[in-house]
Amino acid sequence: MALALCRLAARAAGTDRGLQLPPIHRYLLTRAGETVFAFWWLLVEEIRLLALSRPGMGVVRWRSVDEILAARIAESPSLRELRVLTRAYRADEHRVAGEPREAERLMAEALKEAASCSAVVEATVYETQADLDRAFGKHYQALACLEFAERLLRKVEIPGRLADTLARKGFTCLRLGRLEEALVVFDETLETIPADTDPRLRLDVLLHVAAVKVQLKEWEAALHYLDQGKTLLDLFATRRMRAQYDWLRGLARAGRAAARW
Repeated sequence: MALALCRLAARAAGTDRGLQLPPIHRYLLTRAGETVFAFWWLLVEEIRLLALSRPGMGVVRWRSVDEILAARIAESPSLRELRVLTRAYRADEHRVAGEPREAERLMAEALKEAASCSAVVEATVYETQADLDRAFGKHYQALACLEFAERLLRKVEIPGRLADTLARKGFTCLRLGRLEEALVVFDETLETIPADTDPRLRLDVLLHVAAVKVQLKEWEAALHYLDQGKTLLDLFATRRMRAQYDWLRGLARAGRAAARW
């Protein structure tokens, strides 16, 4: 938690405001000084980022956060929502640690209480359930959870938050072989991402759309989407993204050349 607080201080000072922060993180950064709830929510999300960067090492960390929130609820009852969110994040951490039964138990508890939470917290819990479902090969259940989260998030106005959910929905549609549906979802995702934010998410979606176009043998369309992502490649691409970009461009160019013969 001390490391998370240090990172929050750096972000508040403007020294660590990277474009790669999740939308909810950026939103809460502007409001953390207004309410106790916003501050603690931001701290929970910061710990979540730390846990994701060190998979399998956050089980004890999340238990400590849960205990601290439990002690603070008497002073600020609104923190009860964050205990629900923390329980969902703990479930995912147990999944990463190879403890599926504990993950399912904690997630069942979180889902039971999620309906009494705000739309954003409830949606986040269902998205985390979708992560568990995908990890266990339950892609249809994951899609249902994401569609429910999508309906909740359409009721709130947090820039970029819906785009992240739509992207996950598109990726899940691809796993189910629903190519046309995935393309429709990805188009809305690209429209929903705020300008000049989430460049890595935008690049990831563009690469997936290009991959679908290659699969459909729509070579010019594939190259069009790859060209859109070219300016983002040098600044924001991971090694996987760069390799995927080069591979897809090679396939699209070869396919276009063959089609001209």
